[in-house]
Amino acid sequence: MLPTRFSKVWWVQRNETMRNLFFFALISIFATITGCVSKQMHEDKLSSWLGAKETELVAEWGPPTSFYELDGKRFLTYSSSSQAMIGGTPPTTTYDSYGNAFTSGGTAPILVTSSCRITMILETNVVTEWMYEGDGCYDY
Repeated sequence: MLPTRFSKVWWVQRNETMRNLFFFALISIFATITGCVSKQMHEDKLSSWLGAKETELVAEWGPPTSFYELDGKRFLTYSSSSQAMIGGTPPTTTYDSYGNAFTSGGTAPILVTSSCRITMILETNVVTEWMYEGDGCYDY
């Protein structure tokens, strides 16, 4: 027996689909709104280090992940990465009046990886520039 518009199974499937769509839309909107604000705050924080001495930077941030020198400039790079599992939803099982089971929906968990690489550029042991790349920089 296939689910029809008036069956209980159809109603459960429709509600679960709508709930999943609402959940993903809400997360997308939240990520968009907070991303714009926190990007500016992140860049302001990096800019506050302009003119600081290397010893002050290392005292606050710790030793860099890597560094190199080129044409009288020193590049201190700080890297971080993380992974998190965003849980899925279990499938829904319903039964008709004859005892037949109908299983529908459910989503698999998602592995989310974020990373950030911030490079502070120094001349004569003073921070003169900065740059960053990655999708996890605004929490750094």
